Amino acid sequence: MGMMMGGMQGQNMPFNMGQIGAMGGALANGMGQQQPAPKRDYSNIFTLYVGNLSDKTFDLDLLKFFNTKGYKIASVRVMFDQESKRSKGFGYLNFYSQEEADKCLAEMNNA
Repeated sequence: MGMMMGGMQGQNMPFNMGQIGAMGGALANGMGQQQPAPKRDYSNIFTLYVGNLSDKTFDLDLLKFFNTKGYKIASVRVMFDQESKRSKGFGYLNFYSQEEADKCLAEMNNA
């Protein structure tokens, strides 16, 4: 893959991470009202931009590729066009540590 990568840290993510994971919450009372999902702390997540992806690349493909290279990935997200349902050709890798993100950037940039 001829990928371009760039980095950013923490909460300045250009997509809604709140949609990942379980949806909804427990019922607040017997009246059917749901409690809002607890806010997640993303202050220790380090994000890299990945560009020049094939339009046939999905989240799982990106995760498997970087896992086989030995990187410890917290999550991945390939961005898709809402109307056409096709990949926009870029995505994001989320790492648990700055060191792991820096290592990946150094080794995989323009690879």
